[in-house]
Amino acid sequence: MLVANKGEQGEEYVRGSLDNVARIARDLGDEGAVQEFKLRAEIEEAVGAGGGSGDWGYINRRSGWADAEAGMLWLRRKVEATGRVEFKQGEVVSLVKDGRKVTGAKLTTGKVESADLVILATGAWSGKLIDIRGRAQATGQVLCYLDITKEEQEKLGKCPVLLNMSTGMFIIPPSNGVLKVARHGYGLSNPRSIPSPDDPSENIMVSLPKTTHDDPNLWVPAEGERACRKALREMIPSLAERPFTKSKICWYTDTPNGDFIITYHPDYEGLFLATGGSGHGYKFLPVIGDRIVDCVEGNCPEEFREKWCWAEECVEECVTMDGSRGGVPGLILEDELRKGSRL
Repeated sequence: MLVANKGEQGEEYVRGSLDNVARIARDLGDEGAVQEFKLRAEIEEAVGAGGGSGDWGYINRRSGWADAEAGMLWLRRKVEATGRVEFKQGEVVSLVKDGRKVTGAKLTTGKVESADLVILATGAWSGKLIDIRGRAQATGQVLCYLDITKEEQEKLGKCPVLLNMSTGMFIIPPSNGVLKVARHGYGLSNPRSIPSPDDPSENIMVSLPKTTHDDPNLWVPAEGERACRKALREMIPSLAERPFTKSKICWYTDTPNGDFIITYHPDYEGLFLATGGSGHGYKFLPVIGDRIVDCVEGNCPEEFREKWCWAEECVEECVTMDGSRGGVPGLILEDELRKGSRL
């Protein structure tokens, strides 16, 4: 269910999305699957959790949510079953180059993995290995979790996904007794000074992920927890004051227009890029691999050639402005953490 607050950012995105899904439903002979809501009371009734969000929007009953962890585990098993792929585990510190040719990757152990073609699919960590400033930037999204009872799971598990495109706040139906409240917004950046991947003698400033791998005690900033708490009070009032049991920062690789970067690097031979998910990469799991292979083989679909290319010009502020983001732009993770990370 996509909703918006009338007159605020996000309304135009929801209206465009409604037109799109309604057309698809009509083409499939299932027009009744998409229902527009013109009153907040209609939204609250459809949510079925005692609350709601926004005052206009729609529900698409042909849509739903997917368990990303389960999906990736399934895909891993499928790939392993082919017997054609060898998985190796390690942390890459840099690409290995011979002049302008990329020949492999160096691990933290000092070991070098060599390859005829290096495909860099490193998501929010891409800025550590290639200079991607002005074309993509890592941004962190806040997520808070709380435990619920079996009875609450039974009731709330049947509710639709609710996403307010004006605030960016959303709730996915709970699974296994855990409910997640999160924000799809402009995100938190984490600027860091690192040696330039192009010239290690020069330092550049890039946003890089900070996770519990870096700090086991990391908790979302108080600003983010307040936003999640406010959304919970609004969407599921019965859980309004239930303590959050854990939190995470989910890292996106944002591009200015929300499009992927799936192309050969123009300045390096033997380097192919598959990044720039902008927070919506997982939903393409069933098809994106085939399209990446097409591009590797030089057969990029014409309609995506310009969308997925390496942009000739950099933008000054690499913020995704595709109309799907809510909240406040320009937040710096460390600045927000200094204000407090637990309420």
